[in-house]
Amino acid sequence: MKNASQMNKALTFSSRVNLFFHCLRAAAITIHAFRKRLRK
Repeated sequence: MKNASQMNKALTFSSRVNLFFHCLRAAAITIHAFRKRLRK
């Protein structure tokens, strides 16, 4: 049981990191598109 809970914690941590990087990438893409729009 203890092992399973440790694995669960690791899983939630990695999913949080994945979510963070996903948001970061989405923000970078949005900023890039916004800059392109400003240049025109």
